[in-house]
Parts: sequence; structure tokens; C-alpha cells
Amino acid sequence: MNGKYPPRDGDLPREELMKLAAKETGPHGTWPGADVFFKVTCPYCGERCTMDKNELFENVECFACGKTSPVEYGGFSVMFTLGGKE
Repeated sequence: MNGKYPPRDGDLPREELMKLAAKETGPHGTWPGADVFFKVTCPYCGERCTMDKNELFENVECFACGKTSPVEYGGFSVMFTLGGKE
């Protein structure tokens, strides 16, 4: 691991994270068709970085410190439409 900030409690390894997001937003999931925003903790400065909608990149550049690190662990948020509004 680069830097001094570890993944947050509850963050999952990359492969598990992708599987859970696909399961939760798939046709029979909790939020079918919803958008996923993956997020990781920057190992250099500790900021939580969120990626583009439905994208889990191999590496992420921190918006706060500008350093790039591989995405090994992370979490996600889900955005869904309810009554025509996000």
C-alpha cells in the first residue's frame, strides 16, 4: 500500500466490490437500473474520492492532492430515480 491512509472500514476488495454493485443494481437487485458511484480513500491524503457514474477505474487521481493510486479496495453509493427525480 502506498501512503499512510488505509481503506475505510467496510471497504471491499475490488472484485467483491464489482460483484456486489452488479448484484444490487442488476435486474433483480435492490436498485435495478440504478447508477453506481464507486469511491475509494486516497492512501496519500485520506480524502474520499468518487469516480464517474458506473465506472470503476484501475487507478484514480485524487482531487485533493493530485496523486494517483491503484484501486484495490472501495465502496459505492447508489443513485436512483424516484418519482422522476434523482
